[in-house]
Amino acid sequence: IDVCSGGATLSDAFDNPRFKIVAGIEIESAFADEFSQKNPSAEIISGDLRYMRPEEIPEFDGLIAGVPCTSHSAANRKAKLSGKPELGDVGDLYIPILGLIAARMPSFVVLECVPSFGSSVAGLTIERHLTRLGYSVTSSI
Repeated sequence: IDVCSGGATLSDAFDNPRFKIVAGIEIESAFADEFSQKNPSAEIISGDLRYMRPEEIPEFDGLIAGVPCTSHSAANRKAKLSGKPELGDVGDLYIPILGLIAARMPSFVVLECVPSFGSSVAGLTIERHLTRLGYSVTSSI
C-alpha cells in the first residue's frame, strides 16, 4: 500500500514483478488521479488518513509512504515553524502512519521524506516506535 501516495512517485520505485501496489491513500484529488492513472488496478482511498480506521484499509503486506515534507522542509522550518515542524499543517501525519503500521504489522515499511526529517522529533519517534515494534530500522540520505 502507498500511503500519502502523492503522484505515485514512491510506488513508481516499486515497479517490479515482486511487488503489486494494491491501494493508495491520498487526500489531494489531483495526486489521487495521477496515482490511479499509474496504478489502474489499485484501489484509491481518498481522504485524510487521520480519520481512517485500519480496518477500512485493504489488506497489504508492505507499506510505503512519502511522509509529507511541507512542514519538515528547511524553508518552512526557518520561515514559519521555528524548528517545530510537527506543528505544521501536515507535520503530524507520521502519527496515523505509525498507528496503521502498529495495527497491521506489515512485512516491511519504507518511509521517505526530506533529509532534515530524520533528525526531527517525528523522524526520531518513528525510528524508536518501529524498533519497539520489532522492525530493523535503517536510514539513508
